[in-house]
Amino acid sequence: MKKKAALICSYGLGDGLIGCVVAYNLYINGYDVVVYHPFLKQLCRFFPYASFSLYPSEGKIKRELSSFDRIVINGDKSCISQRIVAVAKRDFSDRTTVLYPSTCKKKNLPGDFLWNQKISIGKNLENLCKENFFCERTFVNNGMCIPQKNKENLVIIHPTSSSLYKNWPKEKFIQLGIKIQKTGWKTLFVVMEKEKLLWQDISKSGLELYAYANLDDLVEKIVMAKNMIGNDSGIAHLSSFCHLPTVTICSTHRKGTFWAPFASKNVSVYPAPWIFNVKGMRLRDYWWKRFVSVSCVFDAWKQIADC
Repeated sequence: MKKKAALICSYGLGDGLIGCVVAYNLYINGYDVVVYHPFLKQLCRFFPYASFSLYPSEGKIKRELSSFDRIVINGDKSCISQRIVAVAKRDFSDRTTVLYPSTCKKKNLPGDFLWNQKISIGKNLENLCKENFFCERTFVNNGMCIPQKNKENLVIIHPTSSSLYKNWPKEKFIQLGIKIQKTGWKTLFVVMEKEKLLWQDISKSGLELYAYANLDDLVEKIVMAKNMIGNDSGIAHLSSFCHLPTVTICSTHRKGTFWAPFASKNVSVYPAPWIFNVKGMRLRDYWWKRFVSVSCVFDAWKQIADC
């Protein structure tokens, strides 16, 4: 009988896609894998090797986890995550590994894996599978099976994210889109359906907008493009796993290194580390957007447009 593994991912799209690097490596090394995530099932047809499930309800956590030979949890501050970690560590400690990559800032906080900040999170997870799970064959990839399409000279631009703090300004994205289109390339701005009202006015600048209702539909658009530009977000990782070279606009060097998309070529753009900052005030964190220019992002795009 094959061994069974459970991967419990954090809520975000990027967290789920990145976490599937572990799922894929465990699958390649003989496990049946179940991935727990609130909405990643929308992409299940691209992950034929895994099953997808919602988080177990609080009263069913122990029963749900009891059938697995290996339990990997990407822990976070949510109540359900903390409860799953507590039950797994109490009742299945010998088969549970808890990861806390989001809290790893120049030091390693509680967790069962020592993160290396100098390499991507994808490479870290491959090392986890190799060193901690003793996988004989490992990959820095999540095993997404993407349909092959004839690609246009099209750039996907994703101007939003899960946090307003991470978003480069709207006016800069518009300027960037116009500048790219003057080179002869087409651009397509993609946003969630609920974000459409905030972005539909970009048509006045000659820019096209696509509001997606689900991730499956979005993939059909992404695979038509040749590259992607966006904020530090799950869509940047989705594009990377769809084999698009990416430009990621980040608030810090750390995010542009450790958290950058890694499944295809990526150029991260972020403020210079020497920009004035005051300990405790975190001025650079609040004003980082002013230090990332349209020209800088455009130059980064030219690097991936030649791929």
